[in-house]
Amino acid sequence: MRHLLSTIALSTALGLSVSAGAQEFLSPKPLVPNKPVTATKPAPKPAQKPQAGAPVQQAAVAPTTKPDISESVGDWLLQCMPGPARSCQISQRRVNPANQSLLIWMELARLTAPREVTQVTLMLPLGLRINSTLGLKADDQAFKSAPIVTCVAAGCVHAVELAASDVDALLKAQALTTEVMDLRGQRYALTISMRGFHDAYLKTALYLRQK
Repeated sequence: MRHLLSTIALSTALGLSVSAGAQEFLSPKPLVPNKPVTATKPAPKPAQKPQAGAPVQQAAVAPTTKPDISESVGDWLLQCMPGPARSCQISQRRVNPANQSLLIWMELARLTAPREVTQVTLMLPLGLRINSTLGLKADDQAFKSAPIVTCVAAGCVHAVELAASDVDALLKAQALTTEVMDLRGQRYALTISMRGFHDAYLKTALYLRQK
């Protein structure tokens, strides 16, 4: 899930045809931020000498690691991070073409530490009826149920680990779909394109095997 939340701003927006009703409830108007209030800066406090034997606190430094791989493969964004605990993420963001608001985000992450795991994480916009699990279909065949993890300002997050057989089903699929319902009871189908997914996944396998 952490990869999903940290890479939202890096995705490439992809168009998705939806009905007028879907555009209405999946495209909430952005909140107008409050006007910032100018505050008087407090006078700086004199520096204090550390006491003998006291640990020295170091300032936190933002990570500067860049991905070894970052490229678009079909409808997917592929990123792989270096280091002893290598990881790769394949993500896709589908948006409302009318105003570029989020419809659905999917990320498949492959991690090598603390153990090898493949996980799918999905984010849906706020304004939907929330169920404990999100049902997924691969080419209209029941695929997987993803339990809800949390809701944040950007939307609600569902995640589930995949077995090898689940990955095989994704590699053969043309589309991944899920059905959602708004607060009025209207149902809508959201679709993730699998174009390029097979090639992107093979690239992650090659990268994670490198020494």
